[in-house]
Amino acid sequence: MPFEHSCFISYSTSGLVPKVIEHLHEALSYEIESLMRDKDVYLDEKRLRGGDFIDNSLAAALCKSVCMIMIYT
Repeated sequence: MPFEHSCFISYSTSGLVPKVIEHLHEALSYEIESLMRDKDVYLDEKRLRGGDFIDNSLAAALCKSVCMIMIYT
């Protein structure tokens, strides 16, 4: 399966300011662009809660990413 995303960012919305995640996403996208021009940084915006099932599109995005960045809060 070919990679489509350079990174997959996943985080919990509880207690973390969304602006911090936006800045991380923008900065990482800017830095990676020069290395992997055709691969974007995927930001998990579905914000799954504990016990939720991962839908197929989210699972596919994770599997097609070079790495995953999890933000623990």
